[in-house]
Amino acid sequence: MPEATISPELQPMADNAMDILAQTLNVSPEDVTILDIQRVEWRDASLGCPKPGMMYAQVITPGYLIKAKVNGETQMIHMNEAGRGVVCPPDRAKPPYSAAK
Repeated sequence: MPEATISPELQPMADNAMDILAQTLNVSPEDVTILDIQRVEWRDASLGCPKPGMMYAQVITPGYLIKAKVNGETQMIHMNEAGRGVVCPPDRAKPPYSAAK
C-alpha cells in the first residue's frame, strides 16, 4: 500500500501517530510511513484498544484510526481528537463505533 496523501488538517494527527510509533517501537520517526487516516468514533474511552482488567468511560469518543508501516510491518494506531493514542495489537483491537462524518 502506498504512502497516504495527507490533508493539511490531518497532518498533526499523522505527526502524532509517527511519534507514538517511534516511542513505542523504539524506532526513528523517519522509519514510519503513514498509509491511511480514517476519522472514526470509538465506542468508549479505550479508543478501541482496551487493556484487560481496565474500566473505561462509556462515552462515544471521536478520533482516528491510523494505519502505518514500520520496518515492513503494518501497525494500527488508535487516537482521540486531542492526539492521545496507542499502538493497538490485533488481539486487543475493537472496531470503531462508526466512521465519523
